[in-house]
Amino acid sequence: MSRILANETAALSQSDRGALNAEIQRVLAVLSEVEAFYENDRECLKGWSGPYAIRVRLVEHLEARHAEERGPLVQRLADLHQQITLASMFESLPGLQH
Repeated sequence: MSRILANETAALSQSDRGALNAEIQRVLAVLSEVEAFYENDRECLKGWSGPYAIRVRLVEHLEARHAEERGPLVQRLADLHQQITLASMFESLPGLQH
């Protein structure tokens, strides 16, 4: 989905809003999968009886991978939220409703 610019936000149609909401749901679903995999891997490492130094490195790698996968998704949600917020603000301004 292309990013809607702030000056175009006032003209969001119902289908645009629907597309934004669908994109939010899609990103939330992917984020949920990332979190579930992370929690599962973390639990596996907690129960691992291997050498401590190796476990520490594995946890560090897991944390870095989690942040790398999660970051763009959280940013995308923030962008979508901003688009919807701007649209709501523009719609509430007098004389801009159509």
